Amino acid sequence: MTRMPKPSLAICLLLVLGTLAAYWPITRHEFVNYDDTDYVTQNAYVQAGLSAKGFAWAWTSEVARNWHPVTMFSHMLDCQLFGLRAGGHHLTSLLLHAANAVLLFLLLRSITGATWRSAWVAALFALHPLHVESVAWVAERKDVLSTLFFLLTLWAYASYARRSGLRIRETTVNPRRTAQHAPRNTPVAPRATSRTAAFLFYALALLLFALGLMSKPMLVTLPFVLLLLDYWPLGRFTSLESQAQRLGSKVSSLASKQETTRTTSHATFDPRHARKSQIVNRILEKLPFFALSAASCVVTFRVQQKGGAVLDAVNLPLTARLINAVVSYARYLVKMMWPEHLAALYVRSVPWPEWEVALAAVFLLTATALALIFARRLRYLPVGWFWYLGTLVPVIGLVQVGMQTMADRYTYIPLIGIFVIIAWGGWDLAACRLRNNAAAPDLGSAEASDWAAWRWTAQCPRVGALAVVALAVLAACLVCTRAQLPYWENSERLFQRMIAVDPGNYMAHYNLGNLYSRQDKPAQAVQEYEAALRAQPHYAEAENNLGSVLLHLRRFDEAIEHHAAAVRLRPEYLYVFNLGNAYADAGKPTEAIAAYREALRLDPKASAAHHNLGLVLQGQGKNQEAIAEFRAALDLQPDYESAEHNLANRLAEAGRLDEAIAHYLAAIRLDPKHAENYNGLGICYAMQGKMPEAEQQFREAVRLNPKYPNAQSNLANALGSQNKLAEAISHYETALQIAPDDYQTHFNLGLTLARQGRRAEAKAQFAEALRLHPDYPEAAKAMAELGSTPSASK
Repeated sequence: MTRMPKPSLAICLLLVLGTLAAYWPITRHEFVNYDDTDYVTQNAYVQAGLSAKGFAWAWTSEVARNWHPVTMFSHMLDCQLFGLRAGGHHLTSLLLHAANAVLLFLLLRSITGATWRSAWVAALFALHPLHVESVAWVAERKDVLSTLFFLLTLWAYASYARRSGLRIRETTVNPRRTAQHAPRNTPVAPRATSRTAAFLFYALALLLFALGLMSKPMLVTLPFVLLLLDYWPLGRFTSLESQAQRLGSKVSSLASKQETTRTTSHATFDPRHARKSQIVNRILEKLPFFALSAASCVVTFRVQQKGGAVLDAVNLPLTARLINAVVSYARYLVKMMWPEHLAALYVRSVPWPEWEVALAAVFLLTATALALIFARRLRYLPVGWFWYLGTLVPVIGLVQVGMQTMADRYTYIPLIGIFVIIAWGGWDLAACRLRNNAAAPDLGSAEASDWAAWRWTAQCPRVGALAVVALAVLAACLVCTRAQLPYWENSERLFQRMIAVDPGNYMAHYNLGNLYSRQDKPAQAVQEYEAALRAQPHYAEAENNLGSVLLHLRRFDEAIEHHAAAVRLRPEYLYVFNLGNAYADAGKPTEAIAAYREALRLDPKASAAHHNLGLVLQGQGKNQEAIAEFRAALDLQPDYESAEHNLANRLAEAGRLDEAIAHYLAAIRLDPKHAENYNGLGICYAMQGKMPEAEQQFREAVRLNPKYPNAQSNLANALGSQNKLAEAISHYETALQIAPDDYQTHFNLGLTLARQGRRAEAKAQFAEALRLHPDYPEAAKAMAELGSTPSASK
């Protein structure tokens, strides 16, 4: 009968198409203001695309308290290709996820020979809603990318293992040949080409593992996964013993016919000793992998500790961490079986009930005991279970990073182990192989033919039922995944979903408040910050940001209250500095000066504090002290344009025109589009009697900002001093259209009209100047002169 073609290619195609169909809506999603800012939208190095400067930065810098240069390279490549079009970035993550599903299928089929079980595991991996977070969140590119290298590492290692084991030459005697030409059954070492290939695959596995660690350090447990694969399905802990037993029987048979010293020596081979030696060898060959894991652990811990992400025993005791780890192991499995109330962040809250902790602990111990009891009979059971337990260790909370108790994204690799248990266990139950291993063909072996699988499956109703259940599970996962995707559409929906799942999620309220603040929705922002503070009363960041929004709303007393609360909670530079800003805006210069000086005590290199202190001092008329503060700001930050501008203003006011001009020019070099710098420079030139130069600067100021009344009025003054009266009048009138209550501009326009002999119009302008400013002696004098000399032309 003709052998059916292998379905692997069709399965790969279905996996890709199914994954793309399930996740395609994310290609229309936006970036979210939840770590995407750190990785892409506010990261200048990433937005610049692939460059030597960006390459060097990625190797030497941390992002979001992690060191993962390969992940940053992938974001740079996306920006190179798509810019800041979010759909392109999402598409890359989706393609990586589809590639991971295909790789998982090919890897499992290669090392187990079970096509359909491998396909189901890969499909479940592709469609399970717990994996939405890893795929739909651009900042979690590190998940899909590191898993790609994880699976490639396992493939390279499996290829190495197949080429590095002891080979037995199994041949039969040709009866047509003479006895002396019969080949002997003897152990032979791998050929040189096999040894070379094994070494190359081993080196490739190490390289891929290193790339994976530089994508996400969660892969540090991969060496343990390799040991699990050695146990099953590679069988590297038992293969030598079974081969030695077969070899011993063959050698004994030959020894009865041919009494030779060589065969007798092989007959005394001790398989137990060989097995112990092989176990040691299996561990020793993983030492380079363990070394890479150790290096990654050290780097990651230092980076996260430096960034303040690692909580110490005071903030979170070890007992609380252990309890959270036990409960989280169980919660992940519950969410895998019933994926509802999924959110991007599960924050720590009240302690878990004792009964819930006890139940989770009993479950974990029971499951572990069963895995060990059935370890020899059902080898996939301990492998899958310890795969799940082991790969979650870096993120289970024993070393607590951040405020989350668990995260859906952490299950991206660990659940593969549980999926394998379900697939292989379900197959054994359906095939009755737990009671009678001979009841079904060994379709898990590489030698089983696809045709045998099809023929036996058609004759076994239980397997048919299993297939229906398997397809139903995948359909349910697809529905749940599509329902979960819209929550990642944009920042607002993401944070609202977090709050809907847990109304006490203070971080979600805080982030939503930040979003509304950036969108200039202060009322909604205040509501969210207040909700965050109700859920977490000692939240300094929320106090600070709420104070800033209230300050924007000119609710000064409330703003000061919240900024002061932030300082009490965390007396750090930022919060003290913002308290100073609140005092300054509220018109309390004494308190503002004290706050700025305290901020400078906390951070003597804070140029912004020097600058803002200078602004308050100049408001009190303390120009020399203000000049000193502006100079201090520039010493710390030479490219501080605002400090250059304000220093130039104070120098001009002090009559130090040449110095002022130098600083105005420096400010213009830093910001050529700041109209006020040109206006100030023009005033300095006018005070020096350089009217053409002054006119040039005022014209530039007006060009940059036609709605700038001071520049319009000053340009008119410069033109009037050069007898360009008609043009001067035009700019005075423009200035008054913008600022009709400027009494000085009314007065200057009156003077210019009088110079043209337009006495009635001039008189009207003087009258308006006096109405706006009754104590304006110059206007009163001009009005009197105009009334006493009717024929005057000026």
